[in-house]
Amino acid sequence: MVTLLGKPTSINVRKVLWLCEELTLPLQLQPWGSGHRSTQVPEFLALNPNGLVPVLRESTPDGEFVLWESNSICRYLAAREGRVDLLPKAPQARAQVEQWMDWQATELNNIWRYAFMAKVRRSPAHTDAAAIQASIDGWNHHMALLDAELARSFPRESKRASWLASGRPRVRFIVEFQRQPFRSQLDPVGAAGDCSTLARSSKRIAPG
Repeated sequence: MVTLLGKPTSINVRKVLWLCEELTLPLQLQPWGSGHRSTQVPEFLALNPNGLVPVLRESTPDGEFVLWESNSICRYLAAREGRVDLLPKAPQARAQVEQWMDWQATELNNIWRYAFMAKVRRSPAHTDAAAIQASIDGWNHHMALLDAELARSFPRESKRASWLASGRPRVRFIVEFQRQPFRSQLDPVGAAGDCSTLARSSKRIAPG
């Protein structure tokens, strides 16, 4: 059985929880992180020296396998289960999936972080109004990029609705839409909002 260290309110833990549900993979979740056990203790740092969740632990014939970085965990689990519908084997198709996964981890995560810290975490270190607005504008710009990608991939609205109803998105969509959408100005738009609704329907994802 796979053991996942983290908390279900973490956006990076959520993507792994959602993927495990898609894979119907038995999972033991151990609560670590803010509000739970500290990730800065030696026991945790021995598993992930970055002190961040999630961390995957798995017993194998060769000993324990430990993996951190949420996107790497998603790639590993999808490949291990042979789910080519989620993570294709063909190099070009797989590269296109991983392109958007890496975009989420670099471009998207960096742009919305300041507004998230200010409006969700209420961080006293993130109160600069101009920086908050720039982060919100960047979030909405990136959500528009995602919406355009969905419209390109599924040009007919009925086809997109059928894909959403199937509940079988590829790993890239699991990675991009695992978070609860922000309220107010940070809400995703159009088809991106539809995908976030699909993310919230996952039984293993707790409300944020």
